[in-house]
Amino acid sequence: MMRKIYLFLIALPLFFLVACESGEGDYEVQKSINVVSADLTFQPSGGTGTVVVETQGTVTAVSSRPWCTTSVNGGTITVTVSEYDGLDNRYADILITSGEGTAKVTAHQYGLYFLLPEAEDSYHVEDVNGFVEIPLTHNNYEPESEADVDWLSASYADGKVIIKATDNTTGLLRTGNITIGTKKIKIEQWSFDSVFAGEYYWVGTTTATGSVVDTMKVNFKDYDPESGTFTMDFPEVNVSFKTQFNEKDLSFKVSGALYCGETVYKDTKAYIYTIVYADGYVSWSSSYYVTFTLALDKTTGKYQAPMVDVGSWANKKISSVQFELFKSQTLNSTNRWRVAVGKKLYNVTLYKK
Repeated sequence: MMRKIYLFLIALPLFFLVACESGEGDYEVQKSINVVSADLTFQPSGGTGTVVVETQGTVTAVSSRPWCTTSVNGGTITVTVSEYDGLDNRYADILITSGEGTAKVTAHQYGLYFLLPEAEDSYHVEDVNGFVEIPLTHNNYEPESEADVDWLSASYADGKVIIKATDNTTGLLRTGNITIGTKKIKIEQWSFDSVFAGEYYWVGTTTATGSVVDTMKVNFKDYDPESGTFTMDFPEVNVSFKTQFNEKDLSFKVSGALYCGETVYKDTKAYIYTIVYADGYVSWSSSYYVTFTLALDKTTGKYQAPMVDVGSWANKKISSVQFELFKSQTLNSTNRWRVAVGKKLYNVTLYKK
């Protein structure tokens, strides 16, 4: 046992001598560099950052890119990055050496890019205090904005683009476009009460293929932006129903089986519902419907909306939506009175008074 210990003690100095031996003189080779911290993320405006290392030898640092320069003071390396107007991120490797030891760190500079991942192609804003906020995923800079109308502008706050419209006092829908960076966004400004609410004429022919025209008055009112519905009220026949309004394309749908109120017929309570006509057939199914889309007639300066058959009833062409009486709120052929309320009008167009 004593002999083994003696041999170990003899081998130890030999190992130490080999580790310290050098062909160029008696000095110790430092083979490790410990990177303590690195602050090397830069905005497009550029700036300086630092790298702190621990090592026993003299430190040098060289950048792989000319736009990124270095200077060394002991174990602290100062990294300077120039201003950048490119769109893509860019990177520079910094090689740190001390004796035979090396380490590499990377400087990262953001490009002038931004993302609007939730941005839609168009928005509706109200006539008064109209604005829309769109989140920015990256806000490395404030992208330039350009509007094709003088009532639109954009600003930036809290990681959002805020598009604002001045108050609309025209009484009409107005449209403008604003470009944020490379993203073009359409803004429609209107309020239902000031632009679309009011009295209209329900105008159509008295037969499906005839040319005799007649009308009924109808009021657009009680718009509810939460549910996106408004009421169509026919005051001459005491009929009204709610319909869904699509703010995106200014359209609304009228289907069969819409409840329109109650009345008395032959001393019996009767229920009024919409019913659709197509090629000589009738239906009170809510699956069959037509649409109307409001648009400004530039000749008259008034809004109008023609009825459009959207093909909801297979190959049959829906030409009319009318009101009929039913004996109960269970809609079937037995409960149908076959009595119309108001005028039977076909191929209807709505005209604002």
